[in-house]
Amino acid sequence: MRILVSIFISLFSMSCAYELGYKSKNLPGEHTVINIPMFTNETKIVGAETYFTNELKRQFYRSKIANISDNAPVKIIGKIRRIYIDQDARGSKEDFPNLPANTVITTSYNMTIDVKIEMIRKSDEKTIWQSEFSDFLLYSGAQLKLEGVNSSNTIYNQSAVKNNIQKLANIMMSEAHNRLTENF
Repeated sequence: MRILVSIFISLFSMSCAYELGYKSKNLPGEHTVINIPMFTNETKIVGAETYFTNELKRQFYRSKIANISDNAPVKIIGKIRRIYIDQDARGSKEDFPNLPANTVITTSYNMTIDVKIEMIRKSDEKTIWQSEFSDFLLYSGAQLKLEGVNSSNTIYNQSAVKNNIQKLANIMMSEAHNRLTENF
């Protein structure tokens, strides 16, 4: 019986490509201190950069993979390249009988955001890592179903845009954090 146990343990310990337990994640170059300056916003939507910057910082605070400091040897810079909002579906008098004649309203929108992230070594400004991220989200437009109401609150759509930018920032920066810390 001891021989079988010995053989089993020796075969199990020599198995290929499997590792037991938690494998630690690291940044490229094994850096443990990083700087994350405010993202650059190349779009016309004001304030989107704060959602992405704060969300990426939050991902690093939670994971504890690296400390964030202004005096870090590397910086992770982000650029919001595009925020595109397209009318996805429209409604008319047939869909909403209480609307005035010849009225067409947008019932949903499709928001697409493109972001580029780079990890740069400060000493020589060399790019160590870079990746581009793109994601989209559908959201409902203001609903007009009351008789006599033929205009919507414009603040609703502005608020919906900000909320959905924040949702996409959460999703995309989680993905960015995971890509940054895998296989290094």
